[in-house]
Amino acid sequence: MKLIFTVTNDLIHDQRMIRICTTLCKHGHSVHLVGRKQKLSKPLMNQPYCQKRLFCFFEKGKLFYVEYNLRLFIYLLFQNFDVVCGIDLDTTLPTIAVAKLKGKKRYRDWETGCIVTGKHGDPHKRWMMWKLFPSHDRSIGIATKITSTGFFLRRC
Repeated sequence: MKLIFTVTNDLIHDQRMIRICTTLCKHGHSVHLVGRKQKLSKPLMNQPYCQKRLFCFFEKGKLFYVEYNLRLFIYLLFQNFDVVCGIDLDTTLPTIAVAKLKGKKRYRDWETGCIVTGKHGDPHKRWMMWKLFPSHDRSIGIATKITSTGFFLRRC
């Protein structure tokens, strides 16, 4: 199964995604991680999964998120995948749009769902999760007791 994970971080510093992608590769999945390239980004380290950095002219603020999401949407349109997973809310919109256009499965980050939909989460983010992004097929995250695949998949 080919999975694409999307983040807005520089890939070299995201230990959580390195751990997730490496474990999924060890269990036979083809994994592709997409992040951002900053002006001072260090070269990527060799990993057992594919890595892609998207360059943006804007480095922060609303214009960065608009530009990154647009570039991510266009990039995902031309990729072959079975599942796409937007990590955190900042990459969820393009992943949902492309998955719907292509008829593919979409997962969300389990931690995002727990934090945002929890009792103490930001009401605006809760509204976005419930109204704009209800169509995720599953959530993915690291289990406290690791299963045979190293991860659990849970229906939303």
